[in-house]
Amino acid sequence: MELPYGDAALLMLLRWPSAGLADADALANPELLQQRTKRHLAIGRVIRRLGLVRPSQVDRTEARLLEFFEDFDVVITPTLAAPPPKARQWSGRGWVANVVSSVRYAPFTGLWNLLGWPAASLPMGIHPEAHTPLAAQLIGPPGSEATLLGLAAQLELSN
Repeated sequence: MELPYGDAALLMLLRWPSAGLADADALANPELLQQRTKRHLAIGRVIRRLGLVRPSQVDRTEARLLEFFEDFDVVITPTLAAPPPKARQWSGRGWVANVVSSVRYAPFTGLWNLLGWPAASLPMGIHPEAHTPLAAQLIGPPGSEATLLGLAAQLELSN
């Protein structure tokens, strides 16, 4: 069974650059931000000015997922899609390169953060090649915290 993500990827890409605008606007010295952060925020301001982010987008996504969770208590996904990217001078890379790298690395967690739904990341071993931790993400609908914590405890005991 596939999760009904619909246009959730586009929704997250549109919201991500504008998510930190209020915090950035409250900074005493925003000129001290790294150039890529300034670019990220500038793109967020354009997205907001064009009206590309609307509450109805989240409402539609949430309605699809609430319907899905009528038949399921919990969904399990990987927490991350790959081992971590190699350490580099991220500030020297372009904005698009950083976005692509981040999306490839962590595509599974953002939607649940956007919705504010409960989720937990549970250690599940070590990557055989990268030797970095692996984890599974447990996700449930609003109000399922006890179910997720109980399942996480059971899985930890069996691991």
